[in-house]
Amino acid sequence: MSEKSKIIIRPEIPNEYEIVNQVIYKAFAEQHGMEIGKFMMEHFVEERQKETFIPDLSLVAVFLGGNSKLYSRYGFESSCKYGIYHKDREKWGDEGYMVCVLRDGALNGVTGTTSYYGG
Repeated sequence: MSEKSKIIIRPEIPNEYEIVNQVIYKAFAEQHGMEIGKFMMEHFVEERQKETFIPDLSLVAVFLGGNSKLYSRYGFESSCKYGIYHKDREKWGDEGYMVCVLRDGALNGVTGTTSYYGG
């Protein structure tokens, strides 16, 4: 992989929140409509304000974005493969809830339900 196409995954920093919000809005609005885009953007804003928010787990990827077909090319898989489901899976399905295992075995024995949308 050339340096130019190298994927960098790192924690999101506060001065990026607004641009990340816009990326979230555009990504969902293009595929699902403006109302869903707004809903998802507001959801992320609210999550960052919660006491349970862990900044080190709010990651951004550089030269990466879009939908599940794109993310799967970079090692992301449906979280349901690992027994991890979103509480609203009946409404949204499983396709958009993805994980990328960064260390072999990191998800061994991890199962459950999340209320956070990780997109």
